[in-house]
Amino acid sequence: MAKKSAHSPPPDGIGTEHIEPRLMHRRPGILSLVTLGVLVAIGLSGYAGGGSVEHEVRNAAGTFVLRAPEIIRNGEVLETRMRVVAQRPIDKLVIGVAPALWREVTTNSTVPQAGEESFRDGLFRFSFDKVEAGGAFELQIVQQINPGLWGTNRGRVVFLDGDTVLAEMPVAMRVLP
Repeated sequence: MAKKSAHSPPPDGIGTEHIEPRLMHRRPGILSLVTLGVLVAIGLSGYAGGGSVEHEVRNAAGTFVLRAPEIIRNGEVLETRMRVVAQRPIDKLVIGVAPALWREVTTNSTVPQAGEESFRDGLFRFSFDKVEAGGAFELQIVQQINPGLWGTNRGRVVFLDGDTVLAEMPVAMRVLP
């Protein structure tokens, strides 16, 4: 009786060079390395998204700062921070946002939450408590860009004391696919 081998012969056209494991079939080409380098450089530059821009207005009422990404990719989560440092008392801090800025953007959370939310005079309005002179208020908004959005959303953010405008800043957000 013939002794059976542990391995059957390979199919026709398949040699041992096709079966034996190798660490590297060939060296990477210069084009592959250059392409990888360009992609890494674009990513590090911030051109493809990431990083935030700070907008600031200073006047007799106080300092108003908005920090948000200027370039972002759709589907990503972003964080916007707004800070108010009052030079004089602000009886009822209201932050207004133009709807065009948040078109196709889903808001996941705001901290702290507004005591009252409304829409009036073309702005989403978020009302908060009094800010004493020399006091500070900070708002964090976490949002997500809806997958269908690409292009530029432009709008304005308005800081108010009740109905009195304290500061206004134009804001743009470029969304890449």
